[in-house]
Amino acid sequence: MTEPILPTSIGPVARVIERAIVAHLASTTVLTTLYDPQKAPAEVLPWLGWAIGIDWWSSDWSESERRDVIERATLIHRRKGTPWAIREAMRVMGFPKVRIFEDYSLNLYDGGTARDGSSNRAGVDHWADYRITVQTTVTIARAEHIRRVLASIAPARCRLRELNFTAAAHIYNGTLARNGTYSRGVA
Repeated sequence: MTEPILPTSIGPVARVIERAIVAHLASTTVLTTLYDPQKAPAEVLPWLGWAIGIDWWSSDWSESERRDVIERATLIHRRKGTPWAIREAMRVMGFPKVRIFEDYSLNLYDGGTARDGSSNRAGVDHWADYRITVQTTVTIARAEHIRRVLASIAPARCRLRELNFTAAAHIYNGTLARNGTYSRGVA
């Protein structure tokens, strides 16, 4: 217990009440830290994420990733439905470099489209379709998680056509297992 806050001349009943109040004040200081993602105990982070409405929680994240997601979630929710929110959610999930392609198949022969292999002549995308390219390899399970996150953050009218990670080439040197964990670049 901390130092007494009442004068020393008080009686024993007042001293018991003082101890109870001081103990209560000490416990409320813990309650004030529960909504701070950097100070909250690790075991309450999933409940804190649920309380602020994180739709894409993953139990596979490290403690620092969980704290970062909770800290950024409010700002992402404010801008939900924008390309910024998609980029920020991908950054929080560990993909700092993301390219978003809208109107992907609008390749006109006016010199504005580079013919360098970055686009294809696929069928015309719907106006609300978009594609994402990441710069690292992604497991199939992780790609499904990314799709769930993007479905909750992207505008409801939009559809993710392609999650492409061919920029992170698979080298046949034994570092990536060929056991169905990874695909060949598009998930």
